[in-house]
Amino acid sequence: MKKISMIMATGLFVIAFNACNDNEKDTVKANVNDLSQYVDSVDNLQPVYTDGQWAMIDNGYQSRVIKVDPPTITLDEVEKATVQKSKEKYAAMKAKYETGIKEANAAKAAAQNPAQHLRDDLFGTGKLGADNQWNFVTAANVVSVYQDFVEKVRVKGDNYSDEEWSEVRSLWKSLNARKEEIENDIPGKDKVKIAGIKVAYAAIKSVNRPVSKINEEIKENK
Repeated sequence: MKKISMIMATGLFVIAFNACNDNEKDTVKANVNDLSQYVDSVDNLQPVYTDGQWAMIDNGYQSRVIKVDPPTITLDEVEKATVQKSKEKYAAMKAKYETGIKEANAAKAAAQNPAQHLRDDLFGTGKLGADNQWNFVTAANVVSVYQDFVEKVRVKGDNYSDEEWSEVRSLWKSLNARKEEIENDIPGKDKVKIAGIKVAYAAIKSVNRPVSKINEEIKENK
């Protein structure tokens, strides 16, 4: 009788143990699917490039990935592959959002400070601030600074407003003044290149000046 009771108890234990394992496997599978579906659904959304939106997305991801990531969780090969695919897709999405947020913030800053935006566009972000320090222009890079400046004005000059053209002319004068400061350190061949660039700039400015500026100069010459 005791043997029968022991056998029955052992059987019940095995059944309970297997049931527990089955439940655990079902939970893991559900969590893996939940992560995969979440990443897919977010990836299909129309992106909104704000820090707040990304924080919400990331919180949702972190709360799901932790359920399939700990060492205590055992995944089969299919589940491992699914989790890995979700992580890779999320990493790509994160990179896309980081770029989008950076560009959105830059556009917002440009709208708030158009003069600085123009400086950043012509010389590179952060190179020339409101303090007008031109130390970033050296004998080694002065030709490329001139080239970049004139090329960007050539490409975008048609769309500059009167205020932007005013800023361009002011920056051009300051760039030339900086060039004079470092004149003795500039190789002769680079001086020749700069002279040619100046001619190109003069031609671009004469073609791309806003109509209002042309009329203004006509009045001044009367």
